[in-house]
Amino acid sequence: SYDVELLITDPEGNIAVYSEVLIVEPSDIEENRIIQNATQLASLNLCTAYQWYNYGVRIPGETDRVYLYNGEPGIYFVVCIEEPCNRRSEILDLGTQVIDIQESELFRLLENPVTDQLRIELTEDIKSLQIKIYDILGRTHVHQNFTHASGILVQDLSRLDAGSYFVVINTDNKSYATQIVKAN
Repeated sequence: SYDVELLITDPEGNIAVYSEVLIVEPSDIEENRIIQNATQLASLNLCTAYQWYNYGVRIPGETDRVYLYNGEPGIYFVVCIEEPCNRRSEILDLGTQVIDIQESELFRLLENPVTDQLRIELTEDIKSLQIKIYDILGRTHVHQNFTHASGILVQDLSRLDAGSYFVVINTDNKSYATQIVKAN
């Protein structure tokens, strides 16, 4: 369970507080898979609504069960919206050569879930490195470039709300991605 408190203030200094305890329960929505042909991706699950994503970014207007991707390379997933819960599908990598950070020999996340810092251990020196962190809606929260990176990279996440985020690391010739959970 989570204790949630919303504090609302206006320019005159008036304050309103709303508090509630939220209980997170297991979802009874089936695991969602994506099926594909040469031009289309489809959610295997029947749901009330859908939202398609590419590279962790919401694709505006793509809210149908089937998405016409026309063979465009990308990292796709769909969120199956079924009140009161939503379920994200598997991540489908279509020809991008993006490597899961967990399977990389160059990087190691030192913890996941994270609290105020994302710590990434580099197993060798890297000449050029870029880190981007996106939320589930595709908004960029971190965009940082490093030159001659080595050792342990520390990224401050203290200003981020608790939730799921996508970490994308680009080097000179490869891209790596994974999902992290930010806890309070």
